[in-house]
Amino acid sequence: NNIGISFAKLRGSYGLTGNDNIGDYSYFVNYARSLENYLGQGFLPTNLFNANYQWEVNKKLDLAAEMGFLKDRIVLEVNYYRNRSGNQLVGYGLPTQVGYNSVNQNLDAIVQNSGWEFSLQTTPINNLVFTWKTNFTMSINRNKLLSFPDLSGSPYSLTYQLGKPLSLTWGYKYLGINPTDGQPQFEDISGDGQISFPDDYTVLAPNIPTFFGGIGNSFNYKNFDLDIFFSFKKNKNAYFFPFSGAGSTMNAPVTVLDRWQQAGQDAKFPAYTTNSMVMSNYSSSNANYVDASYLRLNNM
Repeated sequence: NNIGISFAKLRGSYGLTGNDNIGDYSYFVNYARSLENYLGQGFLPTNLFNANYQWEVNKKLDLAAEMGFLKDRIVLEVNYYRNRSGNQLVGYGLPTQVGYNSVNQNLDAIVQNSGWEFSLQTTPINNLVFTWKTNFTMSINRNKLLSFPDLSGSPYSLTYQLGKPLSLTWGYKYLGINPTDGQPQFEDISGDGQISFPDDYTVLAPNIPTFFGGIGNSFNYKNFDLDIFFSFKKNKNAYFFPFSGAGSTMNAPVTVLDRWQQAGQDAKFPAYTTNSMVMSNYSSSNANYVDASYLRLNNM
């Protein structure tokens, strides 16, 4: 045809899968023999029972398209998936005075995992003497908490947030260095004039990459082969800069010299201090998050 399509395929699927991977017989109390003997051997309960839990349900949607062009010298594949998990079977956290850390139960929340996956294969050159083939892949994955009734009153209030990924990093929001005294500044979310946990904790960043993938090239000339593969990733990550108590940094990199030492100085790091609380707050803030994106030669 006019646009050179040599192959085309569409596919899709939708289904429900269940999960009960929490061990056996948690719906009633299980007992274990005590290792201690006192007036005979006794038995101890090993779990709190819950007779009302059900299957965890995952709703899976997959759509994909494959296209070949120019006698399959260009092959493109695009996949989209969306998985929604409900009734998650979890060990629900309990206060320590109960005697057990958790009890198996269904979490009345809906979690969505979705994403796009791309694959592009090309053959720019193909003859009896020289062949060049390329392979490009990229994935964009997202995770989101869609619903969680009474999240603020649950043990997960400082772990999850509606509309955000499950793997969140929490901490203080860094506002920079006070030019007068060189101390790090943080956002006072509660408005009480103090920086404290958990009142001033906020979501800093999700622990998932924006996208990642790989680029491969394969060359063949007569009896010689050369394969080169690069990987790439776009994300942020924590890098704990060598800011600490005065005199405690041994063999530090030269970058620590760029610290605040006098009023009005525009420095990268706050002034060194013996105040452990200041150091702790700094380490628990987004001052330590940097662009960790890379393009790496993995194999040649």
